[in-house]
Amino acid sequence: MFFRIAQVICCAALLWCAGTAAAAVPAQKTSPGNDQLQVVLLLSGHLGDSSYNDALYEGLVRAARDFGINYALVVADKSADVDKLFEKTASSGADLIIASDPVFQRVLAGYAAKYPQKRFASIDMDVSAPNVLSVVFASGEGGFLAGAAAAIFAGHEAVPGMGKNPALGWVGGERNSLMEEFRNGFVQGAAYVNPQLKVLTGYVGSFDDPAKGRTIAADMYAKGARVIMHVAGRSGLGVFEAADAAKAYAIGVDKNQDAIKPGHILTSLLKRVDIAVWYTIETLTTGTFEGGSILKMNAGNAGMSLTSMSVMRHALGDAFPEELPGRMEEITQDLKTGKIKILPVPEK
Repeated sequence: MFFRIAQVICCAALLWCAGTAAAAVPAQKTSPGNDQLQVVLLLSGHLGDSSYNDALYEGLVRAARDFGINYALVVADKSADVDKLFEKTASSGADLIIASDPVFQRVLAGYAAKYPQKRFASIDMDVSAPNVLSVVFASGEGGFLAGAAAAIFAGHEAVPGMGKNPALGWVGGERNSLMEEFRNGFVQGAAYVNPQLKVLTGYVGSFDDPAKGRTIAADMYAKGARVIMHVAGRSGLGVFEAADAAKAYAIGVDKNQDAIKPGHILTSLLKRVDIAVWYTIETLTTGTFEGGSILKMNAGNAGMSLTSMSVMRHALGDAFPEELPGRMEEITQDLKTGKIKILPVPEK
């Protein structure tokens, strides 16, 4: 059970889901008084993307199980007045407000200053304020891992449909600095393995348009791309459809999406935003919330990692490149130690 709010100004109050998740699984770490704590998670777009938003929500539900807190989910569509929505949420009885999208984060600093006694968390973006805990991800490292894996995979002609001169592709949702960090890392990871590989890139313009995601990916496959990574939320489901239709391959993101189109999704980049949400709520329940601090999640602490590729290994059998997992372990280790350094996004 959760309350979807398209425009919170139309609602008299937030609906607190008390014990919805906790009732099914007894709380494992509930502290006295946690049932009085209230947490709001702000999302933009829709649940059901099998990616970013779903992962965030899973972290919220897990925290409700573990800590026995009350929670509300605020899902804003494109028509929502973000300032009024944030004002309504910030003025509610919430003990912690977690913002997870640039559409919210651009106003977060202002409301953190307006409500200095309120605690906020920013997922995926550093917001400098004494009452905001920021959780940031090394998206460039994640993109690098995916680009390297795609390039290694594309270098094996024995893989069905690969051919002799395959290109790679990358599809983003909406263009912003975070997406550019992903794209930049992917391109560098591919070049690290094979500097001669061509990488096609493009943006859907939305995280919620699977049809356009499919069209863009289909065009890339037609131009020779054999492996395309998406960082496009629900739009990425269209990329998977295009991979299936082209008898080609894709790479998922945020959650393990390997089984959505078995045999066509090489791997998924696991971006543990679920852990980020869970962790911020844990600090609330233990009294260790530290505003003004930054938690950095990267390849070194498993904040960004690839799946085991077991689904693809099973689908391809002997055609699966056996060197791939081992090489990716080496590359991950080199990222951890700093042997591999990712260059910043070029200035335009």
